[in-house]
Amino acid sequence: MNGPTSPEKDANLWPAIFYFSVAYVVVSVLVGAVLQLLDVNPNSGVSIGILVGAVYVAVRKFVLEHQRPFTRGEQLRFSGLAFLATVLASIMLTFILSLVFIGARDLPAVITELPALVAPQANLIAFALIIACLVSFAVLYFTSGLLSRSLAKKIASGKV
Repeated sequence: MNGPTSPEKDANLWPAIFYFSVAYVVVSVLVGAVLQLLDVNPNSGVSIGILVGAVYVAVRKFVLEHQRPFTRGEQLRFSGLAFLATVLASIMLTFILSLVFIGARDLPAVITELPALVAPQANLIAFALIIACLVSFAVLYFTSGLLSRSLAKKIASGKV
């Protein structure tokens, strides 16, 4: 373990982003599989729970390595990079699941029909996506800050 990073210099966030990304994908797949097997309809609380769990893994890695919480700049950068990772992971998972459930042979036909299905509700879908993105970023930002400060206090007091 390296010593604490000086507060004047922002730390390298890529290890934390890597841990976040792996945790996000693994937990998403596991939760999705359980929901599919149990035939349960997911809600937004599940998505937020997955985000919070992945943030916890990444923040714990960061705080243990640097012995301090995120600075405000690091918190913002972490949130932005983690948000980008969730978007990329979601695109990747959607593509893989489309291949699994629709099949490579039928996927081009579904993609061709998709614009006609989505067009009548395009504005509503765009609005919902914008709201979902804002909520996701807010969860990432506030959770990463709260968890990093909380874990740093626990480490400083010797409880971790």
